[in-house]
Amino acid sequence: MMHRDRPSAPLPHTAPGRRGLLSLLPALGVAACTPRLIPAGPDIAPPLLRRDALVMPDGALLPMRVWLPGTATDPGEDARPVAGAGVAPATDAPPAGPVGVGRLAAASPGAWSGIAPAAPPGSAPRGTPTAPRAVVLALHGFNDSRNFMELPAPDLTRAGIAVYAYDQRGFGGAPHRGIWPGPETLARDAAAAARLVGARHPGVPLFLMGESMGGAVLMLAATLPDPPRADGIVLLAPAVWGRETMSPAMRWVLRLAAHTIPLVGFGGSAGGITPTDNDEALLRLWRDPLTIRNTRVDAAWGLLALMDAAVAAAPRFGLPAADGRPAPPALFLYGARDELVPERATLFALDAMPGLQADRRAAESVAGRDAPGRGGAGVPGPAMPAGAGGGGSGNAAPLRLGYYEEGYHFLLRDRNAAAVLRDVVAWIGDRDAPLPSGADAAAAAWLARVQHRPG
Repeated sequence: MMHRDRPSAPLPHTAPGRRGLLSLLPALGVAACTPRLIPAGPDIAPPLLRRDALVMPDGALLPMRVWLPGTATDPGEDARPVAGAGVAPATDAPPAGPVGVGRLAAASPGAWSGIAPAAPPGSAPRGTPTAPRAVVLALHGFNDSRNFMELPAPDLTRAGIAVYAYDQRGFGGAPHRGIWPGPETLARDAAAAARLVGARHPGVPLFLMGESMGGAVLMLAATLPDPPRADGIVLLAPAVWGRETMSPAMRWVLRLAAHTIPLVGFGGSAGGITPTDNDEALLRLWRDPLTIRNTRVDAAWGLLALMDAAVAAAPRFGLPAADGRPAPPALFLYGARDELVPERATLFALDAMPGLQADRRAAESVAGRDAPGRGGAGVPGPAMPAGAGGGGSGNAAPLRLGYYEEGYHFLLRDRNAAAVLRDVVAWIGDRDAPLPSGADAAAAAWLARVQHRPG
């Protein structure tokens, strides 16, 4: 009789743990090397959105999956280019009419409070795409791929939300698999992708959503001098474990390894670390040929640089762009059982984000009563820009925080994913209303606990 063990996940979202790094010490006697980096090349043409891929200005082709409302699965990856000046006509869905920004105009009362069909049953033949109420551009985490949305996407499409997910450079089926492209390249790719997807669905609210590394990339993209236009940003356990909250021993070993054995790969699995309590999600990840299972040391070093950059960008996240354009509101979700991005690192980044206090003021205005005060996350964050005032900047876009006691790192793939998805759908429909699960109230209680925690 065969015994099926619980799969050991490839831990695709953060730098290696302390045990993984210390295991590299015997090999550090080799001659010094330089970590390898392959950023974007020079622009050769305007970016292009194809049915199955994004083509970046330097010609890099980033494979993509799309899930549309009214279809059982994504329409496939047939690699057919689409004519047009960079943006394909939305021939795979009916034209969408104008939709409100604050709330989705097409939503009936209560339609966005849970995972609900986008249209009454029988209103369209099965497999016929319907006009989306909103569009989500989703960015995966470290060593993962566009397939990370395979489990949650159908629930979003049933709520009338179209989902686009692409392989970021160095991951999945994108160019230079396993080699780090650099934070700026990832952020500019995300900005270009957002503009292309937004242009394909004019008048439909666009939301950017990033898991772990993808969340860190979106924090950088949102703070570029010319950030992409979006109606909201969803950060799912963003990778913000920078050097300032990492142990000195871990920083030293990773730096030494990156500059002595950068090309050495190490297995991505580690006993005792659980990215999710969903065995099906772990099996899908492990069996997916697009998952990277052996991480180069210099790629982990690059991830650390990205996390540092995301933490440094936190004080500007939610502030207006250089041209004065207001930033979109954001939803920041974190699980109490996250073993990949530590609580201390998450609090450190949150403490610097000016939108969290702005969301408290918005909640007071909507509810007509005092909202739970933040009072600081209890961990000093990075230096604030002038006017940010420890999270109290008056012109910051609101940042809603959700906290899940049963949540792990893969919030959209956990066994509790339905509650998280309902919150995301509800927030997309109304960025002022409380989250259906009560995760925003749980977040206020969490911050109050850590503020009064001894030591």
